[in-house]
Amino acid sequence: MARVDPLRSLVRDAVAGDAGAMQRLIGAVAPSVLRLARVVLGPARADAEDVAQESLLGFVAALGGFRGECSVLHYACRITVRAAVAARRRGEERAQQAEELGRTAGVCNDHLGGEPAVAARRRALVRELLDELPEVCDDGVDNDCDELWDCADPDCAAAPECCVPAGPEACANRVDDDCDGSTDCSDFDCRGDASCAGCSVEICPDSRDNDCDGDVDCRDADCAEEPGC
Repeated sequence: MARVDPLRSLVRDAVAGDAGAMQRLIGAVAPSVLRLARVVLGPARADAEDVAQESLLGFVAALGGFRGECSVLHYACRITVRAAVAARRRGEERAQQAEELGRTAGVCNDHLGGEPAVAARRRALVRELLDELPEVCDDGVDNDCDELWDCADPDCAAAPECCVPAGPEACANRVDDDCDGSTDCSDFDCRGDASCAGCSVEICPDSRDNDCDGDVDCRDADCAEEPGC
């Protein structure tokens, strides 16, 4: 069954005049909007926050026309790309005008060259960004704008919160079969198992595979929270 975009209910309530829903909706999309604006405009531009704000205003104004053909976050991303590209073009036009004025005054403006290549690179970065926005696997939001949410997104296949229990813990297959966060001999269920004889809890700085799961020290998931790892 297709996942329902959790932000759509906020859109409905916001369009109906619920100020709290509007605030939560803007808070949900704002981080991705700002990040996307920064990539489109480039690191040299100081107006990314202004463009992000403009994009959010455009997003709010366009909510009444949202037809649900994509996720709400993807809708916001599209509006942001349009606003940022328009802002970048305005900046390029101003730079071109400055260059022409500089030539008239005999001023060297060689540093303004290469704009087509820069613009092409920016477009490529936007495409890469839309591909690489990280999916948060338990927040009910399509963070990477690929129309897939949480555990339905292949990016979350290895996330602990998306683990699907396969049965009791098998003690020598390097898989967390019962999805309790512990694997093989580090799982309490495997105490006493013949394959775990001589195994104990992983000790992270001793260069030994104490829990017999095939991973040593910081390579062992059990050591993930250790300061030295």
